[in-house]
Amino acid sequence: MVSTGAARPGPDRLSPGRHARVTVAEYHRQIDAGRLGEDDRVELLEGEIVEMSPQDKPHAWALARLNRILTRAVGDAYVVRPQLPLTFSDSEPEPDLAVVRAEDEAGATRHPATALLVVDPGSGTYRDIRTAGIDASLTAVAFPGPQIVVRTLFD
Repeated sequence: MVSTGAARPGPDRLSPGRHARVTVAEYHRQIDAGRLGEDDRVELLEGEIVEMSPQDKPHAWALARLNRILTRAVGDAYVVRPQLPLTFSDSEPEPDLAVVRAEDEAGATRHPATALLVVDPGSGTYRDIRTAGIDASLTAVAFPGPQIVVRTLFD
């Protein structure tokens, strides 16, 4: 997770009732039935369908730059997935960017269940979350990658 200092409105919960949880399979059935479409900005987070806010220009600009930097750096052993789902037991977030092993991506019939790096200013279910300020310098430890100064993503 990278914090840019810019406020991003929180997600709105769409699941009916606080206790009505949606499974990943039910979520996929809603997509297959056309109740949720590609134009719906929603994700399944911890059993709830959540409406996501639209991206502003600085957010989109930073993601485009980071996508380009990471794609050039990671080589063929890894895949950078911009705004594509990861499937967990009760969630299917679509993080801003995720870096996965190429073997987890290639020919898969389902979305990857693990990622080596996830960049998401929104909500998600991740094992280890770190927030980086605008002046932070970041280096991936799970795969070979460049050192990135967060500020340069917004210049």
